[in-house]
Amino acid sequence: MSTECTHDECHGLCSTCAHDCGNDKEFIPTSVGVEEMAARREDRARRQQELLAEFEGVVVCFTMNIAGEIKHTPAIELCFELGVNEFLNAADEFRAKLLHMERYVASTGCEAFFVFTGIVPRLLKAVAVRIEDETDFGRLYDIDVFGRNGEKLLRTEPRRCLICKEPAFVCARSRTHSLGELKERTRKLTFEAAAYAAAQCAYDALVAEVRTTPKAGLVDLNNNGANNDMTVETFMAGAGALRPFYYAMAYAASSDEDARMSSLIAIGREAEASMLEATGGVNTHKGAIFCIGLLCSAVGSIAASGGRFSPYTILEEARRIANARPQPTDSSNGSAVRERFGNSRIGADAEARAGFPHTVNAYRCILGFRMAGFSDNDAYALALLRIMATLNDSNVYKRSGEEGAAFVRTRAEEILKLPVNERIGAVQAFDAELIERGINCGGAADVLAAAIFLDRFNTYIGA
Repeated sequence: MSTECTHDECHGLCSTCAHDCGNDKEFIPTSVGVEEMAARREDRARRQQELLAEFEGVVVCFTMNIAGEIKHTPAIELCFELGVNEFLNAADEFRAKLLHMERYVASTGCEAFFVFTGIVPRLLKAVAVRIEDETDFGRLYDIDVFGRNGEKLLRTEPRRCLICKEPAFVCARSRTHSLGELKERTRKLTFEAAAYAAAQCAYDALVAEVRTTPKAGLVDLNNNGANNDMTVETFMAGAGALRPFYYAMAYAASSDEDARMSSLIAIGREAEASMLEATGGVNTHKGAIFCIGLLCSAVGSIAASGGRFSPYTILEEARRIANARPQPTDSSNGSAVRERFGNSRIGADAEARAGFPHTVNAYRCILGFRMAGFSDNDAYALALLRIMATLNDSNVYKRSGEEGAAFVRTRAEEILKLPVNERIGAVQAFDAELIERGINCGGAADVLAAAIFLDRFNTYIGA
């Protein structure tokens, strides 16, 4: 997934960049034989010894248990990166100090080496076992821990079979399961990992969005914006309720495409009902269920097709799924406002079918402001201004009509013309203006959350 891109201004989001960095090119898997795998095992063992000799620490080797002749696909690599991040975060909880890290991705599979100090080998092995056992797809991880004397620490209990609950060595010895069964189970587990990553990023994005402060007219850590029924706590409750449904959307999109759309629509309705129950009937995330749900669905669809993950491919696949969806026939907020004002570009559905243009711009802003030294909070707050300056926000139209929408766009554009270091301060005054006018730019907040989703997903794909 890590690629070189010569187009800094587009960050992997245009076909020109994708042509240069390969993010949208077809991934062609390579079969590897027994001799290649044996040679790689020897190289790996040699590197373990080198690290033990070079460092005074605990050496960890992280590899993948992949059945069959194909050891590397984008979905396998995503699963690997997810596991590596989970392992490093878990080790950090015990204040283990990372001295050295190196990663390899090749046709023979994904590998990582780590060297830690400040933690005893047995405790680090317990961390490794936890990562291997806490999720179904953790069965694909093989995390070996070596003490300072070079001794490999063993598990206290044998690993379970990929398919059944029997000890793995028992099924392997008796060949209980065919290679075809093992390969299919491995494939499904990588889909589960992709869905897990998507749901985690979706939840993180919703939390980061509501905590971004200041936000003009919106709930943040300063105030409740132009709302009398929403608080940060209400949004947190809604985000927590939605997390399993984002997982379900991503996993459903990895299934048969003929049944995909009906499943996604049904999951979306269940998600909305769960959100309303968690928030006491307050609509905190209806727009986010739709737009971030599409992005999660795109992740699952790409995993199933064997495609590459990048912001570009995720957005393109989400656009394709959105346009395959029947035109909404219910009286949603967006459709009602579009009909009232005769503007087909208003609302989340229009944003998705157009390929998420405002999400793209916001994502670019986040990366640009971060590169300029801004904190994530300020990068998100400034990206929100860019969204507000151009978005046809159905919430704004519904509350204050064309006049209010024009005010929001004009005022946001004025702030964006200020010196960068003055913009955050100007948002405070803008916040007071929108609160006084009763304008809530909820659609812009949903777009910001979608852009943060892309930003967080890059933790796993390294784009």
